[in-house]
This record gives sequence, C-alpha cells and structure tokens, in this order.
Amino acid sequence: MHAQKQPIVMIKSLQLLSSRNVNFTALIAGSGALKPQVEEYVNRYHLGKRIKMVGEMPPAEMVKIMSAADIVFLPSKFEGIASILYEAMSMETVIVGSAVGGQAELISPDIGFLLSPSSNSSASSSSSSSDDDVDNNGNVDP
Repeated sequence: MHAQKQPIVMIKSLQLLSSRNVNFTALIAGSGALKPQVEEYVNRYHLGKRIKMVGEMPPAEMVKIMSAADIVFLPSKFEGIASILYEAMSMETVIVGSAVGGQAELISPDIGFLLSPSSNSSASSSSSSSDDDVDNNGNVDP
C-alpha cells in the first residue's frame, strides 16, 4: 500500500458505499508504507465488518481471492498497465480503475470502468468524512 496506488481513495470510496447502506465485503491484500494509515482509517470509521485486511498473499491465494471477487478496484495515480488488470480480465472480474497510463488501452466499457484522476479525488471527497482527515501522504489526522 503505497501513495501511487491511492489506498485511502479506495477506503474512502468504500466508506461512501457503507454510508449509503450498500452491502459489500472488501478484501484488501498487500502491505506497504501506508498500511498502518489504511488500518487506522478502517478502524476510525468502523469499517472493519466490511473491509478485511488480508496482508501479503502468495500468488496462488491471490488467484483464489480474485476468482471469487466481483470487482477489482485500482485507483492508481499513475500506472503503466498493472498486471493485476490482466489477471482480473482473465477471470472475467469487473475492473474499476484510473484512466492513467496504458489503462485506457486495456480496459474497455464492456469489461470495466475507468475514472479520471480527478474523479478519484472527487469520489473520495464526497464521502462523509472530510478530505482534511487524510493528508497527501495518506496520514489520518486524529
């Protein structure tokens, strides 16, 4: 979980779904510099029943998780073409990602949705928490 992948945008988007009483369970795999901030945000906004942090996963386990998923969400600030998108496509999993780098060449409307980088920010700012809660490095303000 690194700033480039915008995990706080993902969490804020999930918080927005939760505030609208959308029934979902999200699994977040991986680790990285922003993992503590993501965990803090999940706890602060009581999202632990809907969001499960599963940490680092061996490739075989990731295949199982992705094959059971309805959506792969990757709101990156910048990207070439993320390999996870190829993997999601091979499993016919809907992709929601950023229209950055080569993503638009890969993701067509029949297999997923691309958000403009400004949509990522506006989607997260429309959640019930303020953007002031999280700084540009993903730190959650107390």
